[in-house]
Formats: sequence, C-alpha cells, structure tokens
Amino acid sequence: MAKNSNKTNWLPMVLTLVSTFWGNLTRDLNHNRNIKKIDKTAEKVEVCEHLLVKAEKKQNEMRKIIDDLKSKLYISWAVQALLLLLILLKVFQVI
Repeated sequence: MAKNSNKTNWLPMVLTLVSTFWGNLTRDLNHNRNIKKIDKTAEKVEVCEHLLVKAEKKQNEMRKIIDDLKSKLYISWAVQALLLLLILLKVFQVI
C-alpha cells in the first residue's frame, strides 16, 4: 500500500509543475509575438523613411540633370540662331 500512496502524491505535484511551466511558456510566447508585431511596425516606418530619403536624393539628381540639359539646350539654340543668321546674311550677300 505504501507504493500506491507515493504514486498518488507524485502525480498532483507533476501536474502542477507541468501546468505552471505551460502557463509561463504560453505567456512568454504571446509576449514575444506582441513585441514582434510592434517591431514590424517600427521596421515598416524605417523602411518608408529610407525610401523617402532615397526618392528625395534621386529627385535632386534628376533636377540637376534637367538643369544641365536646359543650359545645354539654350546654348545649342543660341549657336543655331547664330548659324542661321550667318547663313541668311550670306544668302542675301550682306557679308
């Protein structure tokens, strides 16, 4: 009979330990899952900020390229106008 009473005393102790361990484990997993959700939001904000900075840099580069092309176009128009004037003067034999 002594063996039966030891088994019955051991079983509730193991069940209590397992239930406590399981409760702590599930609580920790839920906590970790919630932290990851918050971190994902922060990561998304950081990615958006990075993309905005990258887009602004690209926009500034494009503005510089456009300004350079505008100046080259104006110079080209001026040279063409000068050449057209010289051609017209030559055609009308002013020169």
